[in-house]
Amino acid sequence: MLDDRPLSVGDDLVEFGKVYKVFKIEDKLSFNGTLEKHVFFRPFFATADNNTLSCSVPLSKVKEANIRRPVTKKELSDLMHRLSNGLGHVKVTILDVNEAKNIFKLNDPFESAKVLKTLWDEIRVADGEVAKSRKDILELSVKSLSQEVALAFNITLEKAEKKIREALKKAS
Repeated sequence: MLDDRPLSVGDDLVEFGKVYKVFKIEDKLSFNGTLEKHVFFRPFFATADNNTLSCSVPLSKVKEANIRRPVTKKELSDLMHRLSNGLGHVKVTILDVNEAKNIFKLNDPFESAKVLKTLWDEIRVADGEVAKSRKDILELSVKSLSQEVALAFNITLEKAEKKIREALKKAS
């Protein structure tokens, strides 16, 4: 989902639900000994766990690394609307945590939202009487979407999680 625009310093990127900010693009010696342009990025939302983290990937391999640009605010507004009313929603069958994680690895917020909506409905119907692993997947789904929602709406991660949960509650 990287478009044809070249990456530049200051661009935002998303990898597996985590938002990153490009802070440098420069030549770096690759493992095979050739000089190649690399994109350097660090977490947009710094936490105690990741505040010293920085990553790099060769510019030629960004698409292969499943890194994309964030979806637009309009697309996320539509996604939040679908979470709250279920229009056009297609449920997915999730049997275990590994299947859910594989869906999250697609790095597609719309697929992650399907997982989230499916689990939310399942837990709501069961009055919370579901396996802990299902609840864990639900939390993972919320976390998977929250950074991108926070970026798009210029809010904190906590407010983004609250916004997602409120959208889900509207559908109940």
